Amino acid sequence: MKLGHDIALTLALALMMTMVLAGCDGQTMSNQVVAQNDEFSVTGDSVTQGNIIVCAVSPQQLESNLNLNTAEQMLQHSAGTDTVPYCMTTGAETRPAASSTYPTYQSQQMLIDALYNLSMADINANHSQNGGFNSHQDHNNLYGTIYLALALIDPQRAKTSLKNQIEDQLVMQQEGTWPVCDDRMAWPIAAWEVYCATGDKQWLNEAYDITLNTIDEELEVQLDHKLGLMHGGQLARFRSGIFYPDWANAITMTEVETTICNILAIRAMEVANLMAEELGEPIPYEQEAQHLRETVNQLLWDENRGGYCAYLQGRITPMQSPMTDNMAQALAVLWDLADDDRSSKLVENTPIGHRGILPTYPAASIEPYLEHPAWSLTQAYWNVAAATVGNEHALRRGLAALYRAQAFYQPHHMAIDGKPVNTLANATANIAMVLRLFAGMRLTPDGLEFRPFVPECLPGNKTLLNVAYRNATLDITIVGCGNDIDKMTLDGQPVEGDFVPGDIEGHHNLLIKLRKGKTHSNHVTLATHALLPSTPMVSWDNDSARITSWQLALAHKLVINGARSYSLSDSTFALPPLPPLAELCVVTANRYGYSMPSPLLVTTTSLPYTLTLNDSTLQADTLSLKLRVDHAGDYLVRADYTIDNGCDIMLIEANGHQMGCLYLPSTGTAATQRTGYTTLQLLRGNNVITLRRYRIGFRATVPRLIFIR
Repeated sequence: MKLGHDIALTLALALMMTMVLAGCDGQTMSNQVVAQNDEFSVTGDSVTQGNIIVCAVSPQQLESNLNLNTAEQMLQHSAGTDTVPYCMTTGAETRPAASSTYPTYQSQQMLIDALYNLSMADINANHSQNGGFNSHQDHNNLYGTIYLALALIDPQRAKTSLKNQIEDQLVMQQEGTWPVCDDRMAWPIAAWEVYCATGDKQWLNEAYDITLNTIDEELEVQLDHKLGLMHGGQLARFRSGIFYPDWANAITMTEVETTICNILAIRAMEVANLMAEELGEPIPYEQEAQHLRETVNQLLWDENRGGYCAYLQGRITPMQSPMTDNMAQALAVLWDLADDDRSSKLVENTPIGHRGILPTYPAASIEPYLEHPAWSLTQAYWNVAAATVGNEHALRRGLAALYRAQAFYQPHHMAIDGKPVNTLANATANIAMVLRLFAGMRLTPDGLEFRPFVPECLPGNKTLLNVAYRNATLDITIVGCGNDIDKMTLDGQPVEGDFVPGDIEGHHNLLIKLRKGKTHSNHVTLATHALLPSTPMVSWDNDSARITSWQLALAHKLVINGARSYSLSDSTFALPPLPPLAELCVVTANRYGYSMPSPLLVTTTSLPYTLTLNDSTLQADTLSLKLRVDHAGDYLVRADYTIDNGCDIMLIEANGHQMGCLYLPSTGTAATQRTGYTTLQLLRGNNVITLRRYRIGFRATVPRLIFIR
């Protein structure tokens, strides 16, 4: 049978779906229906959405009446338009069989079996020229896929992929410009997972040295000494206007404290501590990790939202972003950043739609992409987080959303406007549902832990055969549903502690019998089609301002030092009396909340202090300057500069104490730029300001430094 307008196939699929769904009552879910709502229905064998039907005809094959034209229309509908010319194409419909070394899976849900087998074949066929995995240049997702599943099923290729990211014993930023964007702290997490899968001490020693070098550099360059959070944006994952304001540039990104960057930093330091413990070395980052953990929970948790904001923005009084980053939230649950009550509350309160968890909520705009609205890897992590807190309703909805998107698009390798879908991320998301959820496997340095969760909608025995683990091979049988192990046996003998030791050798049979365990809550919050209001643009004058993007339908607020202080009734307004040092912006509001801020303006009633650099090109790696000020206290310092490309970095000290960095990134213009602000503590009278160029090879021309208070 072929994809397209085959009438016989369409009728047969429709008849099959009618039989499967017969007797289902509205929104009620039976044990055979994973999810059923106004948009689609997913069972263990099929998916239907309107007239589109996908059925598993074997454990290796899906058949569908979805064609390219219909897929384009679905994406256009998701974006709220019928005029955007999305050109979709399909890749190879057939795949080579998965490697015989990969584990096989069989259950009573043929749809899940087929998606698992197609995904394993995709992973098997995924090879880069350097011997690792090809992640379509998305290295942040590469590290995420290794942690989630690839370290277990193919640790050697995962290790090669990680080694390919190293230069001079440091993890390199492969996308964007470091430190403007930063995904390096995900590397140690993936490297530790590879060690837990293999027990390879040589790899552990190598990874430990690289981890220490990279974290030390991150702490020196990215840590905000006043706020206690890590700087840097996630440009590799989100575009300006979708995650950050559309006016944001490379300079702006250096001032942002992004939640996921900080969560990765916490986990990377905790992993370094685990590596040290395993190697018998002193614990390197115990205090740093704990302090960052406490700061994230203090500054990035939004009690009103019941979750974490996506980032902080602003220098004087940093403001929480008006949205969540749901990958960051899932990681906060998985890595115990949020305590038990907060984790449960986070999963309950984060809005999820019929089609899954959105990457951000509310969204700034709707982007058409194949898995709309969820990203497959984000959805997979969210599902594991829902299982971690025992929320079966959230898990069930998440599984249905993942399987709907995967069944529609993954088998055909569809692409939008020539940009291929990240098949590695899609495939790993499917595999992880079996390994991380149904089997509940957790890699530790001492062995394999099992914390399975099989929802009641997926009954029947499940077998996971040929699981290669260190010097052993496991055949795993999972009986029943639930999230509590009633009985676990290895070769017929009871297993204590739901744990298989890492020194096991040979071939073994593992039986896991489940029962329903305790759950904290099954509450979920359903998402509406919430969009952030548009970001305003403002023209500032000395004592007045004009909103150039005024919209009558939106409320407008003037924000002073993080407080939404004044309601604005007209596009032109006079500035109220301001504090001696003030940071201003304007936000709009609708029923879903506030917008991203307009470009920020810092004002002061004091005259600034200016230091002119005699060596205007700053050829020396270190330069000391004297500055006399009339008052002691905190000062904000910025630099004027020009640079051709890359990013110059200057560590800045005041009276012998390092207090931060000045980041001088290229913004694609030859005109003089202004850095963001860094806070210095200065003494009354004379101060010695020292600039020390970091080892990055890009050099900026810096004519002056400006100090304000």
